[in-house]
Amino acid sequence: MSTKIKFPIGTLYWVSITGDGKDQSEAGDGSKMKKTATLHLKTDSAECKALKADIEKIWELYKAENPKIKAATKPKSLGYKVVKDKETDEETDMTAFSLSTNSFYKDGKPAHVPLYNAKGAVHEMGEDEVGNGSVGTVYGETGPYEYKGSFGISLYLKAVQIIPSKLKLRSSDGVEAADISAYGDDRDSEGPAPIEQTPESTPNI
Repeated sequence: MSTKIKFPIGTLYWVSITGDGKDQSEAGDGSKMKKTATLHLKTDSAECKALKADIEKIWELYKAENPKIKAATKPKSLGYKVVKDKETDEETDMTAFSLSTNSFYKDGKPAHVPLYNAKGAVHEMGEDEVGNGSVGTVYGETGPYEYKGSFGISLYLKAVQIIPSKLKLRSSDGVEAADISAYGDDRDSEGPAPIEQTPESTPNI
C-alpha cells in the first residue's frame, strides 16, 4: 500500500530521470534500471523533522498492521539517512531522502518521471540532466517493503520540480555548467571564463 507524502524544497542530488535512468543492478548488467532523485534538507530544520516524522508514522502503522513484524523491530531503511562527508566520513548537518522508481513497467513499457518548473509547467531539458546542487523538490509516495526477513519503507519517485534560476546543468558529457553570469555580458568578447572540470565533489549518501 503506497501513501502520498509531501516533500519540501531543498537541494537536489543524483537526479537521473531521462532515457532509461540509472543502472542499479549489482552486476552492472542493466537488469535493474531506475529513475532516481535525492533531496537534501538541513537536518535540524522544521521541514526535515516534519518529513521524517511523517515517514516514521507510516512505518509504525505498517508495523502495527503486519503480524510478521515484532513491536521492537527496527526498519532496515526508511528512505533517508544523514549525509556523510566524502573525505572524513563524518556526519554533516544534512539529511538525504532518496527516491527511485523502476524505469520500466512489467510489460516493458517505459516509465515517465516528469520535470516541472517553478510554475508547474513541464520543463524541457533536452539531453541535459538536473545537476547536483540544483534547488527544487520531488514528488513521491512511500511504500512498505520486505526483503530477506527485513522490513522498511521505500520512497518512490513520481516527479521532480526545479527552480530554473537555481538550476545547475549536468550535460550528457558529465560536465556541470557553472553560473558565470556575475562576470557580465562582455565576457563573450574575451572568451569564456575558465570552468574547473573536476569530479563532482558531493557527499556520500
